[in-house]
Amino acid sequence: RTPDGIADAAGIFRQLAAAHPDRPEAFAKLADCYLLQREFGTLPEPEAYARARAAAQEALTRDPRSSGGLRALAFVRFWHDADPKALDLFARAAELDRRSAQTQLWYANALSARARHKEAQAAFARARALDPNNSAIIADQAFDLLFAGRTDEAERLLRAVLAVQPGLSSAHRALSWVALRRGNDRLFLAEAGEAARLRGDRATLAELAEAEAALATGGRP
Repeated sequence: RTPDGIADAAGIFRQLAAAHPDRPEAFAKLADCYLLQREFGTLPEPEAYARARAAAQEALTRDPRSSGGLRALAFVRFWHDADPKALDLFARAAELDRRSAQTQLWYANALSARARHKEAQAAFARARALDPNNSAIIADQAFDLLFAGRTDEAERLLRAVLAVQPGLSSAHRALSWVALRRGNDRLFLAEAGEAARLRGDRATLAELAEAEAALATGGRP
């Protein structure tokens, strides 16, 4: 989950899709890459969602039961289209491939966004059981704990993740939210800045530099 890593993966999946145009798997994973590039890189959201939707539909054209295609389409319809039926698509994708940690993770994040925290934590637990060494799952689980008001638990998880994988931008972003909730402005700026640096997000870094200067001269207001 680094900008270069995801870009390299997208290039490989494009090659595989061209070499095997009758199979859905590369198209589905290419859709995943586009969606991850908007979160862990700087691909503009409208472009990321448009590319992901097209790739997911290519996968589903080849196999209407493609769990990866359904997962990516569910993501687009949930986060971009605000489609209330997107949760049903996530559930269907999870049913079709019960061993996909990625599907459980994205389903959990959608449940969290609907404040269905108990169900979200169950989905995060399933994702971790399937892929116990995936730090991204733990970081997103901590986000849900934070949104559920369990700030101390969230912070403990995030610091454990960063001790193992200090370059995970989503964990730094989540820790910045913890700091903001606690009123620790300097830590908020530091963690948000590290998340932006890891994503290569120069625009956000410039905004944070302005905020840091404003904090130094005018305080929290």
